[in-house]
Amino acid sequence: MTAFRPAKQAPSGGFLRLWGAAALGILPAVAVGLAWLPAWQDFEANQEMREREVLALHSALSQLQKSHQRLGMELDQQLQDAQDKATNLQRLENEIAAEGTGRHILHDELAQLRQDFVLREAAYARQAERRDPDLRRRALQRDILSPVFQLAGDDAVGSAVLVECSRTAVQQSWWALTSYHVVRDILGETDASEGEERLALDAFFEIDGVELVIEARMVAHDEANDLALLRIDDERDLGPGARIAPLARMDRVEPFQPIYTVGCPLGTAAQATRGEITRTSWELGGQPLWMISSPAYFGNSGGGVFLEESRELIGIFAKIYTHGTFRPQVITHMGLAVPLDVIHQWLEEENYGFLLPNRASVAQASSRSESE
Repeated sequence: MTAFRPAKQAPSGGFLRLWGAAALGILPAVAVGLAWLPAWQDFEANQEMREREVLALHSALSQLQKSHQRLGMELDQQLQDAQDKATNLQRLENEIAAEGTGRHILHDELAQLRQDFVLREAAYARQAERRDPDLRRRALQRDILSPVFQLAGDDAVGSAVLVECSRTAVQQSWWALTSYHVVRDILGETDASEGEERLALDAFFEIDGVELVIEARMVAHDEANDLALLRIDDERDLGPGARIAPLARMDRVEPFQPIYTVGCPLGTAAQATRGEITRTSWELGGQPLWMISSPAYFGNSGGGVFLEESRELIGIFAKIYTHGTFRPQVITHMGLAVPLDVIHQWLEEENYGFLLPNRASVAQASSRSESE
């Protein structure tokens, strides 16, 4: 007996049509995928390359940060070394002066070294200040703002600049430069021309937020060049004096040289304005002057003009231009200052050369003070 086996059925026409349609739909997608495969591989390769570049940049940045930190430490150390050497030079100068050896050649060499160190120290300080703006502001406050104080009377105000302090066993004296016409206007023209040692006026200081009124006396004046020297006998610390620039700094004074003008306009506390030297060859009534562009006003007279790069005193603000006669207008950017070389020459002629930089010692001031 033969077993019964069902016969195989051939695929229906509908199924074949469905399969063909699916195949026709898949094939284009597969073709597109195969076409994009190289691009995807390139994308993955580029992505890996970018990741390696980012890692390399991170590594380079880390190296730069370490180099910057190391450079900062080196600059700080160089600045400290320069300050230490300047201190040692000052000590040597004082020792030479105290012994009275008369070694002028050695003193001149030390003076030149000191000038070089002042400029080098200023350069190091500027580099440090670029990294720390707060340091720059504190240095400006100390070097150009603190030395300037106000002079005032009933009908006039002006400014003055501390430049030195001298001490003896019995007295401490502070010395300041100002404009003669400021003293004249405060005390009166007649009084200001006779008995200089007896001429006293009020000097206003602001120290640690406290205002002090201290007596200042005019000890020398030059009406032609509009300069006056004040002495203040006081045992208190009136702050750091301004550093008068050496005559060698005249080479750096030229048009477009950045400066600060510091004074007490309209009787305010000392404030600074920034500008430039605009002219170095200017005369008014035969008096040599510099023209400067830093804004100033009435009351700035007698204040200081400072080199921006070294913060050294290079001039005394003297006058400001006005326009018109009926209602004169102040031209704030056209100020005039007594030049550095005039200040040097006058102090030397008046036997106050000890106030100038690189001199033997302010001990000379002590002997002069005792003899007056």
